[in-house]
Amino acid sequence: MRPRYLEIEGLQSFKEKQCVDFDVLGETGLFGIFGPTGSGKSTVLDAITLALYGNVQRALRGTQGIINVDCDSVRVSFTFDLLKANKRKTYRTERVYKRKKGSEMSAEAKVARLFEICDGEEKILADKPSEVTEKIEDLIGLKLDDFVHSVVLPQNRFQEFLLMDKAKKRDMLERIFYLEEYGRQLADKVSKKIAEVRSKLSYIEGEMSGLGDISEKALIEAESSMKEAKERKEKLDMELTLLEHKYNEAKEVWELVKELKFVCEKEDEHLKLSEDIALKKRLYDASVRAEGIVDLVEKYRDTAQKLQKTNTELESVELQIKQLNEQIMLAKESYDKA
Repeated sequence: MRPRYLEIEGLQSFKEKQCVDFDVLGETGLFGIFGPTGSGKSTVLDAITLALYGNVQRALRGTQGIINVDCDSVRVSFTFDLLKANKRKTYRTERVYKRKKGSEMSAEAKVARLFEICDGEEKILADKPSEVTEKIEDLIGLKLDDFVHSVVLPQNRFQEFLLMDKAKKRDMLERIFYLEEYGRQLADKVSKKIAEVRSKLSYIEGEMSGLGDISEKALIEAESSMKEAKERKEKLDMELTLLEHKYNEAKEVWELVKELKFVCEKEDEHLKLSEDIALKKRLYDASVRAEGIVDLVEKYRDTAQKLQKTNTELESVELQIKQLNEQIMLAKESYDKA
């Protein structure tokens, strides 16, 4: 709720008509009401509660003694905004009380109206004291006690709020912050969860009843069986580790056999190449002897160098083959042992 405009006339210390423009006061976002004792600071709050709920908390029975001694009536008018469905709406409530004949303290309601203001036009929503109060409670969502404990907390009433019964304080805060629906939803969820837990508990108890003997003796026997199974598992794990080790050794031998086969194939290729080179050398020698060409001689020399290099590589390969044969023999022996 956002206060907009307040008119007070004849209420307690306010004899003459007084107007409070909250739009002007709230331009900076914050304002205060200051003054000496008895100047009417709390009466401003009383005027708001009187306009909304027809009640002044400080007064006996809500309206006793609220009329200024020099006046015969009291009039309050309060304009305020409410945010409804993300749309701001403006309302104005007006109440008039007159002094009862033959009584200086008593006051009776003469006028009570609630208007909705839209585009400068006022539409009457309620025109009876009880109807106005009910409509205000419905619009604001707070009853009088909640309102004075949370919105316009009069002086010396904060202690009362703090010392309220826990249940009443909880109910009031639920209404202020619209938590009743969440409370109901939470209670439903808790009840549903409790029902689910009870159902599961019943199922577990049924399953347990079907397990048979669950005595201490049966538990000891089960623990003994579990220990034996654990020892059997450890033994099998050791056997598995040994078998994995043997498998890895056999795998290495297999890789060496494959490598030997590859080297043998390379040896055959080099031997075939050696015969081809020897043939080309013979042809080259015959060509040089037949023609005596210097270029051919040079080529012969180059070829001879290449041949020598090839022979050297061949010897190296043969040496490698010999070493591999020895490794193969050792590998075969390891393989046979494995």
